[in-house]
Amino acid sequence: MLLERLIAVDTLGPMSEPDHHNDASRVIAVLDTERTQLAHELLDAGFAVVDAWGPVQMAVANLLLERDGTQVLFDTERGTTAVLLIRDGRRSGLGAAIAAWAGSPGPDGRPHAVDLVPWALISTFSRDMRVHGREGLAQLATYGSTVCEWFVDADPGAIDAVEAETRALVDRLRRHAGNRSAVTPELLTRRYRLALDRYFGRSSPDNG
Repeated sequence: MLLERLIAVDTLGPMSEPDHHNDASRVIAVLDTERTQLAHELLDAGFAVVDAWGPVQMAVANLLLERDGTQVLFDTERGTTAVLLIRDGRRSGLGAAIAAWAGSPGPDGRPHAVDLVPWALISTFSRDMRVHGREGLAQLATYGSTVCEWFVDADPGAIDAVEAETRALVDRLRRHAGNRSAVTPELLTRRYRLALDRYFGRSSPDNG
């Protein structure tokens, strides 16, 4: 992505830089429906535009929003957009943050969404990436703004637990590359839930 971005910038002319126009609408126009919805919800909730530039060649664009010290970065290229949450130098993907939020205690002490299946994470491991990716986008539209606001006071250990489990799953797939079909959504969901249960010291049917 970095090489392609440098090439895209170079097409603008010698020593030129992308136009930091700070016009959110010009970036939002190249986002998919769910991320467009999220960007509008954050703006309506009082997030301010810190920076916006593009799109340039290959629909490369950035939109950075901020409220109360939490930043949300929409980083898009060729129709694909990553959403990153940033606070105190920490960057977390929105998919991991949604999974951590779902398993973190709410005001009543119970997980916010105990039955949530983390489709955004599962889609990266699944043979049915497109199908599960659509499910992930639906969750982003449903929970995205809530999780962005939760990130202000989020327990970073919960997000660490989710990200550590993702790394463990990547290592597992590397060791068992020929058996990808055995990595089912049910298995992945259970592993993420167990990781969060271990972190919060909860008991479950799987870990006693």
